[in-house]
Amino acid sequence: MEALLSSSTPFQILALTRNTTSGAAQSLASNPSVTLVQGDSASPDPIFEAHKDIYGVFCMTAMRKVPEEAQAKPLIDASIKNGDQHFVFTSVDRGGPGVSEKNPTEIPHFVTKHRIEEYLKEKTSAAGSKMQWTILRPVAFMDNLTPDFMGKGFASMWAGVGEKPLQLILCRDIGLFAARAFANPEAYKGRAVTLAGDELNLKQAKKVFKDTVGYDMPETYGFVGSGLKMVSKELSTMFNWFKTDGYGANIAELRKEEPKLQSFSQWLRESSGFSKQ
Repeated sequence: MEALLSSSTPFQILALTRNTTSGAAQSLASNPSVTLVQGDSASPDPIFEAHKDIYGVFCMTAMRKVPEEAQAKPLIDASIKNGDQHFVFTSVDRGGPGVSEKNPTEIPHFVTKHRIEEYLKEKTSAAGSKMQWTILRPVAFMDNLTPDFMGKGFASMWAGVGEKPLQLILCRDIGLFAARAFANPEAYKGRAVTLAGDELNLKQAKKVFKDTVGYDMPETYGFVGSGLKMVSKELSTMFNWFKTDGYGANIAELRKEEPKLQSFSQWLRESSGFSKQ
């Protein structure tokens, strides 16, 4: 949203929310370029009936009660039916360009996103569809590292990856590429872009953290990470995949394309919740 609003190309944004009275929604509504739309991507027909002139759709599914495919597929169908021109879907990287297309992995939410990608390609290639697609494939989120219990748990699970680097992306930077796709559709139509801003193992990340903010990275006991993986088979499968396979972004090329892409140290210094000593 922030990247779209700051883009040199003017956008009028319809922000879909299930609750227009929430604090987050009202904060968006204060911007004259944003119109709140109450609804659900799983049942999108009323949205498009009320807004026929939509140019493009940005879709990011979430792991919640409604399955991710049920969040995305109806929205894809309704966008095509409405005559929208561009659909940008946020998926996940599964080994880099050329690998992700053929590699659903065994991680359930990675598999789900792979199926949504295939559905999007299939539906937009059908006769009569004019809608173009762009797929963004982020890696692990820097934003998962927080001073609270969950952030410390993330670091504990990361430690289990060992010496192998883990690629990281700032959530904000996904928006930078979504905005680029909408502002320059000819350069992004039919493209799947793996997104990462840095690549570090935990030992390296700890050094960057201390060098940047002046104190040790918050952490907890190793058994916390092990316990979280025992409770969640999906987490265990994912972190094991980080160790055996891993993401495959070309960070140097991405920086040429988008110089604002943040490294781990930039995020810590400029936009993380960690205060510097």
